[in-house]
Amino acid sequence: MKSIFKINLFMFALFAIATVISCGKEKAEIGQESEIEASVKKNEGHDVTALKAFYRNSQNLQTSSNSKGCYPLFEPQMPGYCGYPSKWFYDFVVKKNQPYEIIDLQHYKNSILRLHASISFPFVISSPNGRFSLVGQNDGNLYIKDNNNNKVLWDAGSYKKYGAGATYKMSFHGDGNLVIYAKRINMADDTVFTTPNLYVPPTDQYSGGTYRAFYVLQDDGNFVLYYSLDDWGMPPLTSVGAQPIAETRTWGGRISNQWNQIK
Repeated sequence: MKSIFKINLFMFALFAIATVISCGKEKAEIGQESEIEASVKKNEGHDVTALKAFYRNSQNLQTSSNSKGCYPLFEPQMPGYCGYPSKWFYDFVVKKNQPYEIIDLQHYKNSILRLHASISFPFVISSPNGRFSLVGQNDGNLYIKDNNNNKVLWDAGSYKKYGAGATYKMSFHGDGNLVIYAKRINMADDTVFTTPNLYVPPTDQYSGGTYRAFYVLQDDGNFVLYYSLDDWGMPPLTSVGAQPIAETRTWGGRISNQWNQIK
């Protein structure tokens, strides 16, 4: 009789422990679901429809083409279509079919590369959390490094032609092209890295010189080209809605599958 009682007591104890563990798991799952729901609510409205509407209706982006009587960001079916860069509209807005993001400009202020920027080698740009670095070496090498393990995640291959036999600078052109130039004594600048397939819409020439395109080295390790949907203007904004255009695909410390390219 006592042994049966002990067995029943033991089974009850196991049941109680299993119940506590199950409740703990349920609470954790509920907590995770709450975090996901909060994240979804935080990003509500950053949808593809809004993104398409922005490009379709934005007059300030079309100023440079108005004199020609055409609107390059309009879709082919719409009046005023004049060809390129509507292909950009389709490639980066319609086909990508991804929502825009909110970029905290204050958080990333030291890791943002603005349009028309020019940087001489050597240099280091670090993500705000310090884990990742975009490094330009004396030999022309441009790479992204995970400082936790010193692993190289992406490499531009810009050192291969001249190595230490030249000096280098990196320029972010108005058409969205990121270019690395090599300078040798008594020789013209030579391009050793370029992103020729990228494009950002022209800046409104009447907007006071605000430039909407920018690269940012993010806390997740990804180096991303964004196009801002907001005019940074005056007073300076603390955050902007921006569409990702291209990236190195190095988020989370993963090794990129597109070395020597940003796309």
